[in-house]
Parts: sequence; C-alpha cells; structure tokens
Amino acid sequence: MTDKKALVSGRLPNIELLRILTMIGVVILHINNPIMGNCLGYAQGSHLYPILLYIECSFTCAVDIFVCITGYFLSRKMSVQVKKPVLLIIQVIFFRLLSCVVDGIMTGAFSKKDMVAALLPKNYFVIIYCALYLLAPFINKMTESLSSRKLFQLSALLFVLFSVIPSLLNAVSEFTSINTSGLDPVGAYGNGFGYTIVQFVLMYILGSYLRKAEDIKIRTGVLILGNIIFTALICLWGSLGPDLSASSSLSHNNPLVVLSAVSWFTVFRRLRIKSDKASGIINGLAKGAFTVFLCHTIFFRFIPFEAIVTRCGIFFTVVIFIVAAGIYIGAFVLYVLYSQSVERIAKILIGRIRPLNDLVISSEN
Repeated sequence: MTDKKALVSGRLPNIELLRILTMIGVVILHINNPIMGNCLGYAQGSHLYPILLYIECSFTCAVDIFVCITGYFLSRKMSVQVKKPVLLIIQVIFFRLLSCVVDGIMTGAFSKKDMVAALLPKNYFVIIYCALYLLAPFINKMTESLSSRKLFQLSALLFVLFSVIPSLLNAVSEFTSINTSGLDPVGAYGNGFGYTIVQFVLMYILGSYLRKAEDIKIRTGVLILGNIIFTALICLWGSLGPDLSASSSLSHNNPLVVLSAVSWFTVFRRLRIKSDKASGIINGLAKGAFTVFLCHTIFFRFIPFEAIVTRCGIFFTVVIFIVAAGIYIGAFVLYVLYSQSVERIAKILIGRIRPLNDLVISSEN
C-alpha cells in the first residue's frame, strides 16, 4: 500500500506504531500514578526514583500525541457519523461495568451503587474526544481554507495563547502562591492543566498543520536530542515544585510537552516500515489502542506492583516496559473479544434506529 493510499485509509504503519507506543506510554504513566500503580511512590528515596521520574516525564506527551494523530488523519473529512462516538461511549460503559464485576469478584462484595454509577460514561478523555470528533468537520473546513503559512500562524498563535501563557501562569501560582485567576486565556478559573477541549483543539490543529505542511526542516537527530532535553526540563520543573503529582510540569498544555509531542510525531512520520508483514501486524495491533486506554487498569488489580518494585530494584526500569507491553497485549485480546461480540450487537441495534444510524454532521453546504 502506498503512503498516499494508506493516508486516505487512515493507516500508516509508522504512525500506527507511534499510536501503539503512545498507549503503552499511557499504561506506564498509570503504573507510576499514585492512585493507580503508585510505582513512583514505591521507588521514592531509592536510586530507581529519578529514572522512573524521567520515564514518567518522557511519556507525559502521550495524550497530546494521540490527539495530534487524530488531527493528522481526520483533518480533511468534512462530515462525520454520530454513531461512531456513540459506539465509543457504549464501549466506555461496558468496560466500566466489567471493572465493577472484576472488583466484585475479587472482594466478594458487589455494590449496586457502583454498578449503577458505571452506567455513566465517566471518562474525561473520551467525552472531550467525542466532542472534538463532532466539531472536526467545522475545524477542518477552516484549516483546509488556509494556506500552510496561515495555518502555521494559527497554530503558533494557539500555542502561545493556550499553552505558553497558561503554563507561565501555572508556574507563577505554584512557586509564588499568587492567585492568577482571571488572567488565563482558557478560562476564568484556570486552564485545567490541559484537560480541556481547548487543548484537544490545539493538538488537533497542530496535527492538521503537520499533514498539510511539508516535513519540518529539522534533522531527526536534532529532534530526538530536543526531546531528551524537553524531558529533562520537565523533570527539573516537577522536582522544583512542592508536590510532583500536583505540578503543572506534567500538564498536557505544558509547552515542553506540546513540543515533545510534535517532535516525536515528526520523527515517526519520517520512519519507513518496508515489510508488508510488519505493517500488517502493527496496523492490526493499533486497532485496539483505544480499548487499551479504556480497560488497561483492570489488569492492575492482578499485579503486585509494590512487590515487583522491591524485588527488581533498578531493573524495574526494564520490567516496567515489559509489564506495560504485556498489559497492551492482554487488553488487545479484550478488544478482539469485545469487537466480535458486544460491538457487533451494538452496531445492529444502532442500525435499527435509523435517525441515529444515518445522522451525519457535515460542514458542507
């Protein structure tokens, strides 16, 4: 398959490989997260801690990369089907229910309240992503009407307004305790550390620009070196603050994180995978990336992270990648089972609701 045809179909193996690595990165972030795997907490005070911190900071750009990939592939579509986000929300509900069932089996106590609560598709990423998807035709109409030069200017302006300025204000609040409410271009009460539709639109438009423009004229080695430096600066920023978990250094809208996402995207965009067999495997595994995001924490319940960190010591820097890759494979199996069962039933039911099945949002006249 040529690159042009693959781009139209939405599957380029080099970008799909980045999508897979991005989701493995999300798994690693959650393995380190204090309210999930808490491995960063277990390593506190040891020689392992600074290495895990660097790994944590290097994958902070994972969500930004994922949205950038969406902008890259979706930016020329002038219409979208409403049933696609509906199917995604159904998937969120299913895996929330599955999580409750697993918890009930492991604890021996099923909570009706938790089961009812699981029917609400509470997942910030999916909700904002669905909103972005529905807005995409109108964003695309605008970006397609702009030249590459004008689209670059728009991207740069959005970057300054919604990444640089908010992050500077976050830093001022962190290190001086000065209340910066009312100064942020994102909102009256702050910028939500990038957990907003504003940040998603920024990364989407950057992805759109990267598709429309020619390759960035910076050598791959320089981009990789830049990412190493960006990650080191993010680590430094986080280490200087009083509480890493509350530090804006790890925010999606941190300009260092945004630049890291764009840099890694550009590196993988240049990558060429010539083997058809390898391309097929990568494209196949990447199909389950979203499901991996939704259900990977289910596997955390079966993994004794504290014991693993204690026993492995410094070697956990390797083990964490093996564990994350294993979780991806396990979640991919769940994706296959889900797509062949629940998703098929959902598609049949939606197909019978003609107004929903045929509903299209379009920016065309």
